[in-house]
Order: sequence, then structure tokens, then C-alpha cells
Amino acid sequence: MVVLVGFAVLALVVAVAAWLVRRVSRVITIHDYEGALEFRDGTLIGLRNAGRHRLWGSRTRLEPHDLRPDMISVAGQEITTADHIAIRVSLVGQSRVVDLVKAFHDRRDSQQDLYVALQLATRDAVVRRTVDEVLQQRDAIAQEVMASVQPQAQGLGLDVLSLAVRDVTLPADLKRAMAGVLQAQKESQRELEKARGEQAVLRSLANAGRLFEGNPGLLQARLIQALERGGNTLVFGSELMPPSKPKTGKS
Repeated sequence: MVVLVGFAVLALVVAVAAWLVRRVSRVITIHDYEGALEFRDGTLIGLRNAGRHRLWGSRTRLEPHDLRPDMISVAGQEITTADHIAIRVSLVGQSRVVDLVKAFHDRRDSQQDLYVALQLATRDAVVRRTVDEVLQQRDAIAQEVMASVQPQAQGLGLDVLSLAVRDVTLPADLKRAMAGVLQAQKESQRELEKARGEQAVLRSLANAGRLFEGNPGLLQARLIQALERGGNTLVFGSELMPPSKPKTGKS
């Protein structure tokens, strides 16, 4: 009887202890794609990685943050090129958090700071180029901007993984002018190809004429070959017919 009472008391103590643990603590789960800042009484005291973490009391708090790559999208901003034409250039890319403290503690909005840095770097890269250079050097501009902002991104706790020029928007009148130039180029190419074809035919005919001139038998053989194919029409001119003799009347 005493043993049963002892077991009952022990079970009661364990249950009360478990209840107290649940009351004074809580479990926070950090996923494998997250990291967390740990605060105590509002002060940063460290970092927590993925896993289940038990926090005691209300003085400690975990602040999880997603560490997966995030999209960068810089909307088109109006920039004047070296030849004084206003165009709009937009960017797209990816970044990720590499330092939780710099990205989410030392800065209020690290992504916004990166956005502004990308805008300024894009402006610097475009104003030194003409419109034609901007259109032809999109990849070079993206690489230049990425190299320019990477040190600033590191200071923000971020890493720029990729960057590309998404759109280059031209003024409407310039679009029409460029379309006209492109159409003229295509017309010139068409006329050039047509002239080349005609020249090739003429060269072939000239070569055949010289060949037939030196070898009359080949011309006859070619005529016979054409007749054998059928569907040909032969026209005999008057110069091929023998002249008729005039009739003379009897006196």
C-alpha cells in the first residue's frame, strides 16, 4: 500500500513539474532554411540555427528570418544616355542573406538599401554609354553594376547572386526611327540577295554560251535532251524555211 502511494505521489510530482515547465517555457522551431536572432530583454545575445529550441520565461525571444535566395527587381528609372536620350532601364536578379546581424539588426531595411545602391550603380553605368551601346552591352552593364554594388551588399549582410538588365525602354519617336532603319536594312539585304542571284544566273548563262560556242555538238545534244523531256514547243522562223520560187506563167 505504501509503495502504491509512493508511486502515485511521484506521478503527481512529475505531472506538476511537466505542467510548470510548459507554463514557464515554450518551444520554438527554426526550419532548415531559416536562421534566428536571439534577444534577451530586448538585447541581441546570439544566433540560433535550425532545430527545436526551448525558451524559458518571457525575457527571451527568437526572431526567425528566411535565408533562401530572394528576387531583386529594380523598376525602370529614367536615365539620360551619353548622346542625351532619355531611356528607362530595369534590372532583375537574386540575392541572399549571408549575415543575419548586419541584414536584420544593424540595418532597418537592408533590401531597400540594396535597391537604392543598384539604382545609383545602374545610372552610373548608363550615363557613360550611348543608346546603341546600352542596347548592345546589356550583359556588360549588368556585370558592371553587380561588381559595383557587391561590396555595399556585403556591408548590408547580403550577397548578390545574379543580375541582368531586364528591359530597356526607348522613347516612342526613337522606336519608330529604329524600326525604319531596320526595315531599310532588310530591304537593302533583299535587293542585294536578288542582285546576287541575278549575277549568278548571268554568269551561268555566259559560261554555257562560251561552252556551246567552242563545242557546237553540245548545243545539239542539249536540244535533243530538251526535246526528250516533252512539253516543248518548236517555232520555226521564216529564216529557216527555203525561199519559194515565184511561179512563171506560160506565154
